[in-house]
Amino acid sequence: MAKTEKKAPTVFIAHSPSDDDAALRLGRDLGGSGMNVFYGFGDILPNATLIKKILEALSSRNFVIFLLSGSTDSSDWVESELTLAGSRELEDRAIELIPVLVDDCQVPVQLRNWRVIDLREDYADGLESLIERIVGSYELDLLKPKPESFERLVAELLWRHEFRPADAIGEQGFDLTVKHTIVDPFGRNEEETWLVQVKRYRDRIGLSPLKRFVEAVGSHPVRVKGLLVTNTRLTSVAREYLTDIAERARIDIRVIEGPELRRLLATEPELLDTHFPAWREE
Repeated sequence: MAKTEKKAPTVFIAHSPSDDDAALRLGRDLGGSGMNVFYGFGDILPNATLIKKILEALSSRNFVIFLLSGSTDSSDWVESELTLAGSRELEDRAIELIPVLVDDCQVPVQLRNWRVIDLREDYADGLESLIERIVGSYELDLLKPKPESFERLVAELLWRHEFRPADAIGEQGFDLTVKHTIVDPFGRNEEETWLVQVKRYRDRIGLSPLKRFVEAVGSHPVRVKGLLVTNTRLTSVAREYLTDIAERARIDIRVIEGPELRRLLATEPELLDTHFPAWREE
């Protein structure tokens, strides 16, 4: 039987007109690694027009690389960055934004929680990290681990983000209880307790399971935060409920959906090697 040809990831490189040369160089190198590459040249307007162009070029689970340089300090292109980072359309299509530094510049505050790939000093090393991140995210099948293994994967990811195990405090229906230390605006450490539920589903998470989780967190006798981690997505109704809760109730809920989980895991090749040992060859 003939082997089915593997589909390659598609990458859209968005950049300032002044960075055409850097974009072409990066595009040639990504294309040489087997990726499909589209460009956003200077004739593409920022914001809505840029997003429309990206959506025309990309299917779900593909990538937008936004080149950062001194040229992106202009207001139009910074505005484009932030529009891309917060675009519901891109999020709904599970299109991942990857900021890439090609020259010295100030990274906008809204992008500082994203892992930025740096091509300035060691281009070859940065390119390898970028390819590894794209391939790791694109090839990742989050349904492969069994439920117990998926829970361990999430726990190990949390430990790498400075969470730590906590003693159970009487809660039921949660997979993990973890602690996290933050620093308040005056420099004092504050310890938070998070109740974590891990959902490995084939279909999207609807209103009922999300509501049960939110109500369990909200009714807890101790002030806690809730973290729901899933390999899949929330339905639109569930997402609207979550937005409503955030606006009218004092219940702190954070949801990590499949696309964000892939992005987080793609920056942790050691975790991928442990839980997805064949990911480099897939």
